[in-house]
Amino acid sequence: MVKALFAGISLILAVSAQAQNEFTIKGTVTGLKDSTVIMLYRSDGRVMSSIAQDTVFNESFCFKEKTAEDKPEALMIMARDKDFPSTWLDVWVAPNTVSTVRGNNKLLRTWDVSSTIKEQQILNRYKQATIDETNQDQELSIERMKKMPLLRSGNLSTEESEKLKREMTELEKKQDSVRHIISKKEIEIMQQTPVETIWMDKLRGLSMEMKYMKDFPYKKEVFALYEKLSDDEKQSAIGKEISVYLYPPVTVKEGDEMADADLYDLAGNIHHLADYKGKYLLIDFWSRGCGPCMMALPEMKEIFETQKDKVTVISLSTDTEKGWKEVSKTKDMPWVNLNDFGGMSGLAAKYNVRGIPHYVIISPEGIILHSWSGYGKGLLKRKLNKWINKANRVMTVKKEGNTTIVESPIEKSSNTETIEINRIELTDTETVFHMKAFNAPGYWVSISKDTYLKTEDGTHFPLKSADGITPEERFTMPESGEYSFKLHFPPLPADTKTVDFIESDCDSCFKVLGLPLTKE
Repeated sequence: MVKALFAGISLILAVSAQAQNEFTIKGTVTGLKDSTVIMLYRSDGRVMSSIAQDTVFNESFCFKEKTAEDKPEALMIMARDKDFPSTWLDVWVAPNTVSTVRGNNKLLRTWDVSSTIKEQQILNRYKQATIDETNQDQELSIERMKKMPLLRSGNLSTEESEKLKREMTELEKKQDSVRHIISKKEIEIMQQTPVETIWMDKLRGLSMEMKYMKDFPYKKEVFALYEKLSDDEKQSAIGKEISVYLYPPVTVKEGDEMADADLYDLAGNIHHLADYKGKYLLIDFWSRGCGPCMMALPEMKEIFETQKDKVTVISLSTDTEKGWKEVSKTKDMPWVNLNDFGGMSGLAAKYNVRGIPHYVIISPEGIILHSWSGYGKGLLKRKLNKWINKANRVMTVKKEGNTTIVESPIEKSSNTETIEINRIELTDTETVFHMKAFNAPGYWVSISKDTYLKTEDGTHFPLKSADGITPEERFTMPESGEYSFKLHFPPLPADTKTVDFIESDCDSCFKVLGLPLTKE
């Protein structure tokens, strides 16, 4: 009898504990058509995970779920419908609460959210102050989204494409102007209110705009808001992220000595990249919510197993500690798996990582050889092998009739790993460069019409024509991740010993310098 009583009490307590974490979101939006799918997401760091979805019926939807912990948290509502803006509605939930969502259009970011949760009430103040501008921003976003497929279709003439690009640019300028007004109004609220969770989130958004938005007009005000933070607030995870946006760290680039930091393994032991000097390092900045990151794991395992005498594979997670440890249990990652718990604001910021997967190849001496974002099948092996085999590359020069052929010319310097010059043919009538492009499938490459060769005396020899690629047009990389093409230039003087390949004079244009044309 006593045992049965205690068992009953235990069951009641367990059910009660579960119920305490439950929340409800009830939504009613006038004009919302049946079958529209409304989705609920949770964010953990930079990873959004789907919690639930509901199909609209009679202009209504409903979610009854559980909070991740026994405290309030912010969730996001999105709609799977092409007529909605590509944004979300922030909704705060808490155990044993009901949040009511109401709207009368598809501009979901400004749908009304009613609840007793303090954070939602604070967020609503910002929303009400900027509702007209936020709606305008959403409408402009929808307009831009409708034009995008047409621009990417490839069915437009050059004139039509340029006209559409100008229209897109004008829409972007209008959005920037609207967002500046939103920022101004939010800053005015923040100047009059104390620091709290929503305040910090708004400061993060403003600091991101300040870093990435051209001509952001309120830099002085944002810096002043940051100075309102206490030392503890500045040292929090979000505080550190804000600091990186406002005071970007010195970043390393190709040719620099590698950046380093305290890096933790799954057992909590501290490591450093310097510990692995002596072999080539393949650094992988990744996250569990990144599809291409997961696609790359089998190739990384192959590299780990077949090139362990030459290469050390190191994965650096940008996830939270909890998320990183959870996904590491489910993935086959026998190589070095570390985390600095800084997310995109830690070591990733020093390597100027803006998107993932991001890879870095480092020499055995600790010098950065190559850094890039994006994955395509076989890409890691190709790039690694290029650097590992570079020392063994042999250039040859031979004569076939009236043509001098330079195979595998070894350049003095290059600012790119995207293109490679495999062969140069020199005749009395032209100079032909046999090129190969490397990039992730679906990514694009292009060659400027202003590409030219430059000889030792500074003379320019402009691009005449191309085979396999059209100058100024974006070429989408095939599934193989590589593509061959040829570029034709005027003939070079017979006594030319070296030549520079320069794809226009912009900073980001391809430059391969000091290509030898003789064995001397």
